[in-house]
Amino acid sequence: MRKLACLEPLSAIGFAIGACALAGMEAGLIGGAVVGGAQLLSRVSEAMKGADLDDKALFARMQMEVLREADRWDDTPEMHDARTLADAAMSRLLPRIMMSRAELAATATESADRGEHYPSLVARKIADELGKHDSMFRTITGTAPSLERQFAVAVIVRALTAAMNDPEYATLLTLDMTIELGRAIRETIDAVSELQDRVDAGFIAVGTKIDQSLSRLSEQALRGVVSRFILLRPEATIPDIVDAIERFIPEFEAMRERVKKLDSDDDQVRGAQRAAAEALDAGDLGSARQHLAEAASKRRESAMDSAHDYAATVAEVANADLLAFDWISADSNWRAATAALGPYDASAAEDLIFDAASKLHEHGRVFGITAALRAAIGRWRLLVASADSIDGDPGNEAARLRVRLGAALIETGERIAGTEGAQMLQEAADKFEAASIVFFRNGLMHDWAVAQNNLGNALKSIGNRAPIDERRIMFKRAMEAYRGALTHSSPESTPGLWASIHHNIGYLLKQLGESTGGDAGLDFLTSSADAFRIAVSIYDRDTSTNEWAMSQTGLGAALKAAGSRLSQPKGPELLNQSILAFREALSVHTRENAPMLWALAQNNLANALRATGERVGDPTGSRLLAEAIVAYRLTFSVYTRSELPIEWAMVQNNLGATLMTRGARLGGHAGLRLIQDAIVSFRSSLAVRTREHIPFSWALTMANLGQAHQFQQNSV
Repeated sequence: MRKLACLEPLSAIGFAIGACALAGMEAGLIGGAVVGGAQLLSRVSEAMKGADLDDKALFARMQMEVLREADRWDDTPEMHDARTLADAAMSRLLPRIMMSRAELAATATESADRGEHYPSLVARKIADELGKHDSMFRTITGTAPSLERQFAVAVIVRALTAAMNDPEYATLLTLDMTIELGRAIRETIDAVSELQDRVDAGFIAVGTKIDQSLSRLSEQALRGVVSRFILLRPEATIPDIVDAIERFIPEFEAMRERVKKLDSDDDQVRGAQRAAAEALDAGDLGSARQHLAEAASKRRESAMDSAHDYAATVAEVANADLLAFDWISADSNWRAATAALGPYDASAAEDLIFDAASKLHEHGRVFGITAALRAAIGRWRLLVASADSIDGDPGNEAARLRVRLGAALIETGERIAGTEGAQMLQEAADKFEAASIVFFRNGLMHDWAVAQNNLGNALKSIGNRAPIDERRIMFKRAMEAYRGALTHSSPESTPGLWASIHHNIGYLLKQLGESTGGDAGLDFLTSSADAFRIAVSIYDRDTSTNEWAMSQTGLGAALKAAGSRLSQPKGPELLNQSILAFREALSVHTRENAPMLWALAQNNLANALRATGERVGDPTGSRLLAEAIVAYRLTFSVYTRSELPIEWAMVQNNLGATLMTRGARLGGHAGLRLIQDAIVSFRSSLAVRTREHIPFSWALTMANLGQAHQFQQNSV
């Protein structure tokens, strides 16, 4: 048998909570006398030693039963994993959620009233308490309980049953409880007698002092008020009681009048309110409170239904807004729907926040709208904070939300220049690392691989902005994250993740190849193309259209970079292959359906056309360079300086390089004008590509600007 980390707290639960079952129907009467948790466990152990019984043997018998139940949970890998996760959490949480004496007694009574098996009812209640601390134990309406919750309920039931069925334990516990029962009954009788004497004295004093105001109040109502005041203020004197009743009477009369004026279109609400008014007329405050509570409950149910209907309608308006490309109105309507739903159904409100965050995130990503991504980030932050407040130490759900928040931070940070963008990328990396720790600790290796894949993306983006030495470190860490993710993925079990990791590795290798000279750089580029080919081979063009086209774009970029370094015949061959890959991507990505991906493919196609045009003579070379210039300028309809400054600056640099090459080839006044246009493009790029924030890109553009000035001087 395998050991259980939670065996000791389960033992405490089994021996302590079993007490109420042995009390049977009387348990509700002795709720104050039942000792729960480790205290009862200690007393049982001491009593056994006093009777020369073997307490260790009793413990061993019960624990053996628990371990037999736990061994059933090795039948399948899923059950084994659930057992491991639940055991670790229960060993930590069970000592903190032992039921109080009053809760134990109430549960025993409830079990008898409902005819439900006592151990099953207690186990379910304890699992509910576990669910307040860790989401794996929670129940979701309409779905089957998680395997982790099923394990917790099963072993708790077995612990309780084992204790209840042990004859030695039952004998000791019955004697122990009989002694406690006598003491509790005596204490209760004395307390009730004292309270009755004080109520009688207070009632007489009130009747003597303010008898003219009592005609509208029944003796029952007055005694009830006096009793509640004494319970609230045990030290109150007779004058204090009289003062309290003097304040009570006019407030009672005013409430009677208010209740009479209440109305409702709902028959049940109206009936409850009328019953409350009649009870107040009779001076029966207790019944009036019950009827008003019933009316309030009905009104809340009605308000909740209305809130759900309103929120659902407004959420559909938001969906329609997004379809009409009006994300600002969609954002506003989702906020209105959430605000209406929140006071009545917090869980449904969070579901709505999740839906809105997902859709705004995707809309901002596809259409390059930074503000929409910021709106998504705000919602992801709310959900992470909420999950943290429930789980305490972040659990699996909080970790998954951190991955989503991190993905939105990368999308946004890559689009924002300067310190803010860099901070977003670093925060994204931090979120992925935190999530990875949770997933690894809990044995969720698929989730861990997803987080590692995203961590690699964040580190790669950080490296793109870093100085050379730090850039190499970031790229190395990114590759380690990608390689780690591959160890828990495969093309058969997780094809989408496998392809995504290879796609990301392809881009990292391409960047390493572009920044590394000689054969080493060419090896990087060759490996990059191989990684993209793996991704393309797995993504289905019909079912994973965007992903397939994005990997075609990446493949084209790797082939273009390699082809630019090689001479005849391999170089031109790779460049032609890259142009074909970009055109494949553009056969899927259009300006209308995927503007960001379309602009990326256009930029890369222009790069390949420029590289090919630079290699061949006129007129073919000039024609290809002219096509590249047109393609670069097309991207500015998506890559704007206000929304996407990083991409805008990149294309300005590429456009400048192409204008400079064509101008130098053309010569004369026409060539000089093109070189002057190139200088303008380089300077525009440097407004974003600063030495402080993007040093590597700044150095490349500065070198291009210097070359353009040299061409300009030679042309004059």
